[in-house]
Amino acid sequence: MSRPAAPPPSPPAPQAPPAAAWPPAPPSAPPPRPSAPPAPAPYAPAPSPYAAPRPAAPSPQPAPWQAAPSGYAAAPDETQGARTLGILFLGILLVLACVLPMMMPAMGKVEVMFTNFTLLGEEQVRFVGKLLLLLPGIAGIAAIVLAFAVRNVVRSIILLGLGIAAFVLPLFDETAGRLPGIVAFTGPGSGIGLVCMFAGAAVLYAGCRSRCFRPWSLAAAIVGAIGGAIYVASLVLPQTAGADIEIVRQFKMLERQTMVEGIVQLVVTVLALLACVLCFINIPLAPKGRKLGVAAFWLLLVSMLLCYYGMILVPGLQGGDIPGELILPLIVVTLKTGSFILGTVLLVGVGLADLIVNLSRGGAPAAAAGGPPLYSTPGASPYGAPAPYAPPSPYAAPSPYGGAPAAPPQDDTSARLQRLNDAYARGLISPAEYERKKNEILSRM
Repeated sequence: MSRPAAPPPSPPAPQAPPAAAWPPAPPSAPPPRPSAPPAPAPYAPAPSPYAAPRPAAPSPQPAPWQAAPSGYAAAPDETQGARTLGILFLGILLVLACVLPMMMPAMGKVEVMFTNFTLLGEEQVRFVGKLLLLLPGIAGIAAIVLAFAVRNVVRSIILLGLGIAAFVLPLFDETAGRLPGIVAFTGPGSGIGLVCMFAGAAVLYAGCRSRCFRPWSLAAAIVGAIGGAIYVASLVLPQTAGADIEIVRQFKMLERQTMVEGIVQLVVTVLALLACVLCFINIPLAPKGRKLGVAAFWLLLVSMLLCYYGMILVPGLQGGDIPGELILPLIVVTLKTGSFILGTVLLVGVGLADLIVNLSRGGAPAAAAGGPPLYSTPGASPYGAPAPYAPPSPYAAPSPYGGAPAAPPQDDTSARLQRLNDAYARGLISPAEYERKKNEILSRM
């Protein structure tokens, strides 16, 4: 017996639409527009593991005329030890010239007088003469103090000024040259030859000494050549008014009575002339500039020692028999007067040489703009040590205009991507066009 079928479900009753709210709500703000997609990052090709590294750019070098920083700690210099020792020796020499006494034999005994101090109270000695008596001591103490306290251009200027003062002061007092132990380089009785001889020796010493420390310095070469020219000119000029020229006077002294003195003077002249010749040929580009400077320096120094000490001692000894009580006074007078002459000349020479070395502390100048140094590399020894060999870079081919080296070569894909990145960075193409062109380039790889 079958069961009757269930009646179909009745459709749902229609519902009334909801009543609209009153008052109506204000219209809402329009939806925000979609923002533009972010700009794609420029494509940068990955570096190849086989590409050779580019050489590092050389550090800029200071100009050769640029002054070094003041102070020894700020700009250490390996020549400071030798220069300090030379200035210390100069100070001791000048102090000796001031404190050594004059020993004069009188009535069987030797009278000792410290003329640099006892003559200060004499009314006959003028003010300029008193300054000349004290100048060796003042300059000597100043040199000893400056050797350790100051190591820059200030030291050079002070020494040079003291030396020039010793040359200039006798011009204001014609009696200064008659003081014991004092030699007037200038004044009424001095000829142009005498002035040129001492001034040329001082300038020549400055050129020789500065070439020992700075063989590449053009200023040192010029100063040495000028000093040599002044010294050579002094040989063809009279030392005093109305006298023969110096070279003729030296040959005339080769007589029986003055033969030893004439020989010593000729040896002095030959040594000084050899130093002058070395300074003339020692140009800044010379491969052995420092060796020539050292040779000229020692030739000149030996010549000055023979001239300023030997020319005082030899005339007193060549007379024959000398009493024993006069030997010691002669030696003391030689030391005192020779130290005054040598110290005064070296004041100008050492001061000028120290000034050149301080102003040339920037290093060896380059042979051309951007070229290698002449004698040493930056930071190397100033004595001209050769630089270690560095193999050239494979990309160091010179440009056709002599400028910077050419850039490493790039393949076609990298070059096109580089140009595309440049155009996009300059805003010449849109982001969509940039993506399309980049995909085209990459698809061809």
